[in-house]
Amino acid sequence: IKDRYPLRFSLGSGHIEELVSARLIIKKPEKEPEIREFYKEIKRAFPDFDVDYNRFQKLYPVHPGTINLLDHLKTLFSQHRGVVDFIHARLTGDESRNIPGMFHLPHDTLLTPDTIFDHFQHRIKESDETNPFHDLVYKYYEEEMAKIFPAETERSLAFKVIKILILLAIMPVRKRYTVTRIAEMLLYRVTDLEAGINYRYIRDILEKLLHQGAYITVEKGENELEDVFCLDLEADVNLIIRRKTDHLLNTISPDDPRIFDRLAPLIAEVYLPLGSLLKTRKNHRVARWQSTSREGYLIVDYLDRITEAELDEISREMAETELDFCIFMGAISRLDDQR
Repeated sequence: IKDRYPLRFSLGSGHIEELVSARLIIKKPEKEPEIREFYKEIKRAFPDFDVDYNRFQKLYPVHPGTINLLDHLKTLFSQHRGVVDFIHARLTGDESRNIPGMFHLPHDTLLTPDTIFDHFQHRIKESDETNPFHDLVYKYYEEEMAKIFPAETERSLAFKVIKILILLAIMPVRKRYTVTRIAEMLLYRVTDLEAGINYRYIRDILEKLLHQGAYITVEKGENELEDVFCLDLEADVNLIIRRKTDHLLNTISPDDPRIFDRLAPLIAEVYLPLGSLLKTRKNHRVARWQSTSREGYLIVDYLDRITEAELDEISREMAETELDFCIFMGAISRLDDQR
């Protein structure tokens, strides 16, 4: 058809919204009170969310921010088939591409902007212009995110944040999205009692990505929720190390014994394998001295945690068995301990 007719129509955000509300999703009238109550819950949790109910209800379950971001990115993902395919596949599902769809999900689940990255990930990877955001940034966080966010809920949300930051970075026209704006793109509710907590929760995730991750920069705003976090592809290994070092120095004083907990597990040199020694604590060792094998213990722990009973037992072994030595290595957990 497109070859037969020369006239081309470009889809704008208005067309996309009409496609969602009038063609793809026909809402049952009895569901309207449920949608309205959900909207009220969102407004209580995110009072700055500036989408009126009529537009929210019209697009539900598509997040209005998803439509806005699609409109900014449509030149990269095809103004026609790509946008239509994204909305249709993500809502109704596509078994051939392992896309489950949304109609089976709870009523408070929205198609948020981060799913644009999931759907168009192959195009981001294939384009020379956008590939670094996939191969450098996203792959880095695939490897490191579990270390930064051990908890599954925070890790899943952090991945959504990274995907949104990538989409914002590859937009043809760069836009500044504040912490508040990113929080409202995800609408993740920690509590309905204090709205500020929901915004600060996303702020805390961004802050952790900044200090413990890589490729993130921040421009300070009038307050912490007006800060603008962005991706920085110029970040290199030295920058990553410097950020982690600065964060460590800012959170732990030089005389704080917790520095032993943080640094010792990272040391894996052949001549000082503290990381592996800490896993066992009481290590059996054999050494050569004057052409004779000597057996003993190497104990790695906080020195003030070694009990009198343990010392008595080691003394007994050295007196009654072939045990020749015992070496203690560690730190003092209580700074006022004089032992």
